[in-house]
Amino acid sequence: MCKAWVSGPGSSVKPDARRADIALLAHVGTLGVPVVAIGGITAENAGSLERAGAQAVAVISAVFDAPDVEAAARAIAGRWRRSRPTG
Repeated sequence: MCKAWVSGPGSSVKPDARRADIALLAHVGTLGVPVVAIGGITAENAGSLERAGAQAVAVISAVFDAPDVEAAARAIAGRWRRSRPTG
């Protein structure tokens, strides 16, 4: 499994962590290993990470720091599902 911090405003847990950009995520997705995007994941960037090749996202702050945890989790899950190609 490959994990990469991709996109977003930065991880509040590891603010100095080295970031991987979306192009690197897309490249790693071609290597045949599961890819999990972790750090700085939000409802706004979850869909683009899936389209770039992430099979999953790991989210903590965007959900548990939200005033409504359930709504935040649903928003991220909804963006993830909407990013998938149809047909």
